[in-house]
Amino acid sequence: MPFRKAHGIVGRLVRHCEKNGKSLRQLELKEFKRYCKVVDIDVYDAIGPEKAALRYATEGACGPRQAKQQIAYWNKYLAKR
Repeated sequence: MPFRKAHGIVGRLVRHCEKNGKSLRQLELKEFKRYCKVVDIDVYDAIGPEKAALRYATEGACGPRQAKQQIAYWNKYLAKR
């Protein structure tokens, strides 16, 4: 799915959540499907801040692996000083 289309769907889902006082995690599958027919039960494996952070895997990203690498680098660098 093109990014622009996915972005629009997520925007409408967030608006739905705000209107109904829910988080994405609290939505039922049928609510997701109302906005996008291809969403399936695995959507719950992908939402939430922890899951989002784990997907930041490229060099320079802010994922946990990269943060640990930076901490180790700076600890080593500072220990030499």
